[in-house]
Amino acid sequence: MPATGLQRTIRIAPRFWVLAAILLLALDLRVESVLHSVVDNPVRADARDYVLYAYNLEHYGVYSRADTWQPDAPAPAPDAMRVPLYPLFLTVFLDPPPTLASLRTALIAQALLGTVTVALVYALARAVLAVPFALAAAALAALSPHLVTMTIYLLSETVLCFALVLALLCAVRGLRSGRPGPAVASGVLMALAALAHPLAQYFVVFVAAYLLVVRDVPSARRAAALLVVGFGLAFGPWVARNAVSVGSSDPTLMLATLRAGAYPNLMYDNRPETYGYPYKADPGYPEAIKDPGATARAIAQSFREQPWEQTRWYLFGKPALLYSWDNVEGQGDVYVYPTLSSPYAYLPVFEFTHALMRKLHGLLVVLMGVGAVLAWLPARWSRLAPETAFAARLISLLLAYHLAVMVVGFPLPRYAIALRPFLYVMALLPLAVVLNRPTLDRIRHAFR
Repeated sequence: MPATGLQRTIRIAPRFWVLAAILLLALDLRVESVLHSVVDNPVRADARDYVLYAYNLEHYGVYSRADTWQPDAPAPAPDAMRVPLYPLFLTVFLDPPPTLASLRTALIAQALLGTVTVALVYALARAVLAVPFALAAAALAALSPHLVTMTIYLLSETVLCFALVLALLCAVRGLRSGRPGPAVASGVLMALAALAHPLAQYFVVFVAAYLLVVRDVPSARRAAALLVVGFGLAFGPWVARNAVSVGSSDPTLMLATLRAGAYPNLMYDNRPETYGYPYKADPGYPEAIKDPGATARAIAQSFREQPWEQTRWYLFGKPALLYSWDNVEGQGDVYVYPTLSSPYAYLPVFEFTHALMRKLHGLLVVLMGVGAVLAWLPARWSRLAPETAFAARLISLLLAYHLAVMVVGFPLPRYAIALRPFLYVMALLPLAVVLNRPTLDRIRHAFR
């Protein structure tokens, strides 16, 4: 007998209510963190740059990080030190000049955006995992103290995480469709991620290259071309603006990242007091980032002086540091800037979720590595359907691309926070493969 409407509602209700509970918990953790955390001087370092960009854009119509808060400050000159999506996000909320109330409004918006991201994580995970595992991935993203805590800082990670998850969701669901619209939209969303943080700038090249060699995607070559077109439509205006206003993009940040990442164990001359900021103790650092040639010579010199130490650092030390729990900047743990008070220090729910996620972290990182390899195995080994394998491979490709970029550059754990949702999805893939019914049946049969 066909199911009635009420029966269909009852059948889907558990999934709906579990996801709703996860989202409510995600929202509560993020909003409580914003309302009850106290950051010492929140407009500092990178955050100061972002706020200055937003202020100058709103007040002068110029994209610049020049300090114009002083009385009688001259009109700022345009620059291209940082990509513009996060400052544009801040302009929606900041008063000119910025007030504490408007800063708090921006942080609340980040808390809401982080919660929406958790919902998108579930949708992305469903392209790879069965419902229980997809709900688990969403729950891990909801509970992640790193993702929660990033909402209390005026930093781009929350916006970047949202843009990356949305871009991957569109790609895994749209690039196999054979329709031009989803392919162009995927490229546009990847460009938005690149405009949130430069680490995502070249990911589209790797996705397009994969589409050129994959065999089970309809119209894969056309999809690759349209993906690049979509990316160019959204990213092109930023390139054109830089060419007109400043001549080119400013390479200073890239050169600084490359040189800062070449200090083994993030220390200058193995001096523990320089940990985390080795470049500040190196008298040759300013000269080494003046131009690409100087940076290349400085890094090459480091390899000539310490070949084995540098090789070990790049191959093993950097990946281990990137996926470590503690942020090496600021006060450590899940905090980036000095945080005088946080609900993670005194509220039981926060303390419990922090302890739980910390205990699971190492295991999840290992499982992520297994899942990233599993995604590329032939179907007879992985037992993944073609559409599932395609989605898993795109996520694995993003994680591999990110790791490669960070190994070349400055592998601060903070730069892996926006990739946490993808870590969780890939970490659950091996469990989903092992715990599916056919696999369990084979295991039971093998031990009879």
